[in-house]
Amino acid sequence: MSNLEDFDSLVEKQVNETLKVGSLASAILGFSSGIVLWIGSYFEIAQNIEVPILWTIIGGFYSLLIYFLSKQGKVQKTLKYFIMLGFVSLPSIIYIIASIFLPAGAATYINGPPSYLYFFLIIVTGFSFNFNLSFYSGIFAASQYSIFIYLSTNDINGLTHSDSLMQQDNRFLLFYYFRPIMMVISGYAIATIGNHVRKLISLTIDKERENSILNRIFGQYVSPEVKEKVMQETVALAGEKKTVAILFCDIRGFTSASENKPPEEIVFELNEYFNFMDDAISSVSGTIDKFIGDAIMAVFGGVIPIENPSSAALAASRLMQENLDRLNENRSKRGLPKIRNGIGLHYGEVFLGAIGSENRKDYTVIGDIVNTTARIESLCKEFKVSLLMSEPFYDQLPETNQNECYKLAETQLRGKKESTILYSSK
Repeated sequence: MSNLEDFDSLVEKQVNETLKVGSLASAILGFSSGIVLWIGSYFEIAQNIEVPILWTIIGGFYSLLIYFLSKQGKVQKTLKYFIMLGFVSLPSIIYIIASIFLPAGAATYINGPPSYLYFFLIIVTGFSFNFNLSFYSGIFAASQYSIFIYLSTNDINGLTHSDSLMQQDNRFLLFYYFRPIMMVISGYAIATIGNHVRKLISLTIDKERENSILNRIFGQYVSPEVKEKVMQETVALAGEKKTVAILFCDIRGFTSASENKPPEEIVFELNEYFNFMDDAISSVSGTIDKFIGDAIMAVFGGVIPIENPSSAALAASRLMQENLDRLNENRSKRGLPKIRNGIGLHYGEVFLGAIGSENRKDYTVIGDIVNTTARIESLCKEFKVSLLMSEPFYDQLPETNQNECYKLAETQLRGKKESTILYSSK
């Protein structure tokens, strides 16, 4: 089903719900008004009000008919035009009855409240959000009212009033024809407003559907921060340079430990481990860029601005180690061996954006510091420590954090001409 069909179906449902409530209220109003008028006539409180009585009763029965149709959800498509145009024609009924039973015919009520009721009923058609229906309603009402003006010309010319100016106004036909002109304009205005509202609602539905699809497609496969970035800031997809802290974490000996284990057991253990690590990283506004086998790459200060990315990355590292201790306690209770990991930290400039082919892209970071961070992490095993950081990363730390770290070694990283000074945490 297309988006337009979805929207039309929703509108039809709402139109039926609105008509069900409105028509029931209209029916009650019509019958109760008829009864009150009849009582007034019976006790001679008012005289010669048979026409309004008949009109209110007919309107009540018509409203009751619409109530039963809308209750069953049958006010749709072509029938909706008949129903709504019939509603707009309700004021015409009193003019028809008056033309048959009263000496002055429709002129008796031509200048009264029924003429204003046309405008109200034209406005009601706007809730259908159908341009043609509202526009046609304005034309339909104007045509009917114009016919009654024309048929009442002689009676209008015979109207008298003690005030000569009022008598002139009552007899001046051009004043009467202003109303049908305004009905047409009102119909067009309501139709235009309804059409704009329809487009706005349709765009909102499309946007919500798009967001829903994006959530379903990759809501669980990228971090919430990246998802929001892609969905709300499409300009950023072109890419931008950022100075960030990179964290690279890898499990020690996981490949050999996984030998002879069923794949589903390996996946379960990895997911359990990743959950503990993710909690630590996200708690300090870090963003997991990707999982690479049993390794994690996280970025601090990229998607989410952070005042001091290095300090946040170091805090995440310590939380990761604490969470790993908790995980290992649970694993020991289940008779599973402990997991050990190494964490490498580096700081520098990267390119952040959508990287990949036309058919497949990743929102990720690219730069020399990414590879350097991975190489720093790989030295954790060699230096027998669980955390290593580069000198640029260390230099960005607040003094309180620096005091908790110490210079470990100066080494030559693979692929680097200059030596790298490494620090670790106490």
